[in-house]
Amino acid sequence: MGEKRLDEARCLVKIPRHIWKHLQPETIEQIKGIDWLRANYPQTAKRTMHIPNERKQKPIWGYILNLMGLLKGASDLFIAEARGGYHGLFIEVKTKKGRLTENQKEFLHNVYQAGYKAEVAFGADELIKIIKEYLDMAET
Repeated sequence: MGEKRLDEARCLVKIPRHIWKHLQPETIEQIKGIDWLRANYPQTAKRTMHIPNERKQKPIWGYILNLMGLLKGASDLFIAEARGGYHGLFIEVKTKKGRLTENQKEFLHNVYQAGYKAEVAFGADELIKIIKEYLDMAET
């Protein structure tokens, strides 16, 4: 009681009610995808990280995070496994109707030019498909 399940049956995460109201739609899609990854590829999940680039904070913290190396437009997820000739996989997670910012487009282009696979997932189902396809590639 006091918790609300995400709406997809394959997602096992329970979100406490007091936290649910703070989640953005893109966050929910990403939680679904990561929950699936943890259940189906636990070793890969240990090499997957979220890049917390969407925070709203006081200007001083934005300044400090930039000094620390936070990049505008950095993708939401990074899978640190070399597959199919790529060094790893960056994924920007959007809702089904989401749009990329110019900074996100530039980031994806830059990492692709550096030898990484760079994808945009519109929703949890696309996120899962992108991850599956990448992990099906031969290890490099």
